[in-house]
Amino acid sequence: MRRMILLFLMLLPSFAAVAVTSPNDAVTFHFYGAYDCPPCMKFKNHHLADVVKNGKQHGFEVKANVIDYTSDVPVLGSYGATDGLLRQAGKQLRFTYPPVFFVTQNDQVVAAYLGNWKTAQQVAIRLSAETPQ
Repeated sequence: MRRMILLFLMLLPSFAAVAVTSPNDAVTFHFYGAYDCPPCMKFKNHHLADVVKNGKQHGFEVKANVIDYTSDVPVLGSYGATDGLLRQAGKQLRFTYPPVFFVTQNDQVVAAYLGNWKTAQQVAIRLSAETPQ
């Protein structure tokens, strides 16, 4: 029994290291938009690729979720399986209307912005730098 306890204590730091660097610590930049939203399409066509490139460089994920019509945004579930994240981000905003940019860490929204992708990207870069890789 004593040997088992000693073995457990020796392995404990290994388990802690795994927990610290688990995928749940991942930082993700989210873009929610609509095809009939000119600012959304401007971002998607002119800036999204750069954000993806910066994500790879700095260690954060980028997820884009675009629906057909802005009029569908108020409909619960309009963004599919990830709709709940948008609703969670919306609690930090005065209103939820595309384009919406937000950052999650540990599956929790930590920052949300209407139309301000640059600030959201800066937050993702900063959080990625603070997160053990």
